[in-house]
Amino acid sequence: GYVCSEIGLSSPNQPCPAGFYCEAGSQTSDPFRNDTSLRPYACSPGSYCLPGVGYNEVIEGNFSHAQPCPAGFYCEAGATSAKGTGECPEGFVCPKGTATPKPTRRGHYSKYKGTIEAAACLPGFYAPTIESSECYPCPPGTSCEEEGLSESSFCPPGTYHGSLEEDGVPCVSCPQGTWSKNWHLRDEGECMRCPPGVACPIEGMTMPCSKSDLPTSYEPILNLNGIPVPEYLFP
Repeated sequence: GYVCSEIGLSSPNQPCPAGFYCEAGSQTSDPFRNDTSLRPYACSPGSYCLPGVGYNEVIEGNFSHAQPCPAGFYCEAGATSAKGTGECPEGFVCPKGTATPKPTRRGHYSKYKGTIEAAACLPGFYAPTIESSECYPCPPGTSCEEEGLSESSFCPPGTYHGSLEEDGVPCVSCPQGTWSKNWHLRDEGECMRCPPGVACPIEGMTMPCSKSDLPTSYEPILNLNGIPVPEYLFP
C-alpha cells in the first residue's frame, strides 16, 4: 500500500495513489511508468481504492484492500472514491459492485438517478424497450392488465378500450344494443348497432341474435300411427 521511491529510506515515503493498489516493493507512485513492474496498478472495475491500498482483492471494511462500489453508483477501473465514476443514470440500475450500469429490462423502469433496482410497470402501462426511464400508457384498442408488461394485448371482439382515464385498465364490453366481431376497437363508437330484426340483449356480443338463435317453444307431440302430430289438433 506504500511506495519507496528513493534509495536508503527508513520507511515508505508516500502512500499508493487513490484508484490504484501497490504490491510490496513498489518503487514508484507513477502508474504509467513502463520501465518497471513495481508500480501502481488500477483497481478492478466494480471497486474503488482509497490512498494506501495494497491489495486488489475486495474485502469490505478493510481499507488496505479494494472496496466494493456502493449501490447506486458505478465504478470503472481506477475509481478513487465511494462515488466511483458516477451516479447510476436514468434507465439503468446499479447494485453494489457495479462496474458498468445495467439497463432496465423490458417491462420495468428506473425514473431517478442512483436507482438500485428497477420497478415493474403498473397495470395500464408498459415499457416496450430496455433502458426505460418511464412506462407508457397502453395504446387505445389494447389493455395491460398485469404488472411488468412489455407488450399490450389487443382488445378481443365485443370489447373496446380508449384511455386509462376514461375506461380504466381492462377492455370494456360493447353495450347492449351493439356488437362487434373486430379486434382492437378504440372507443364505444366503433361498436356496431344491431340492425332491424335482430337483438343484442347482453353486453359484449360478437354476433347479433336472429330468430334462429332464439329457443324453440315447447310443442306437445302425439304419435299417430308412427307419424308425429301436434297435440292441439286433437281436441
